[in-house]
Amino acid sequence: SNKVHRSLNQGDDWETLSDDLTQGGIPGNVPFGTLTTLAEHPRHFGQLAVGSDDGLVHVTMDGGHSWKQLNLPIQTTWSNKQGAGHFWVAEVMWSQHDDNLLVVALNGYRHDRFDAMVFATEDMGKHWKDWGSALPQEPVNALVESEDREGWWVVGTDGGAYLTIDGGQSFTHIHANLPRVPVHDLARGSVISIIFYFECNRFYFSILIDLE
Repeated sequence: SNKVHRSLNQGDDWETLSDDLTQGGIPGNVPFGTLTTLAEHPRHFGQLAVGSDDGLVHVTMDGGHSWKQLNLPIQTTWSNKQGAGHFWVAEVMWSQHDDNLLVVALNGYRHDRFDAMVFATEDMGKHWKDWGSALPQEPVNALVESEDREGWWVVGTDGGAYLTIDGGQSFTHIHANLPRVPVHDLARGSVISIIFYFECNRFYFSILIDLE
């Protein structure tokens, strides 16, 4: 959908919380204009962030009564002689340790852009930190934060999974035994759960993060 919907009774009834939060659809063989990621703040009910497959990020602080489009630090849509393009918002995630921290991952592989694009803001998009500059140049698919340690995040890319323990300043490959394959899902916790795909098969990989 291009809108945010909410159910408070396990899907029996739904209410729509937003208008269209995309650019209205992009025509073509594979049309775009869909919300791809949504995150609620772990401590603040109704504080949501959503991203779209045509490069927009919106935030609501009041349960969907009003929405603000964030100014991202890079241009996410473009048009040139080769045609129109846009970055996919792969993931948005609020920090459970820092009330103001929102991390956004963009993915451009659909247009042959293989940059690692991860950005963090603590002031609703007025200023951004570029976490992606510390990562290998691989498209980013997923994010997850440690429940136990502030500043510990794992980023899943088309080349594996990478851990930062200093809030995005530096990253290291999370484990020598993790195959060099795309990582598409990450589960929150002290045990980092990783979903990756290899030759159309789905595999599950768990890593215990030693906090000592």
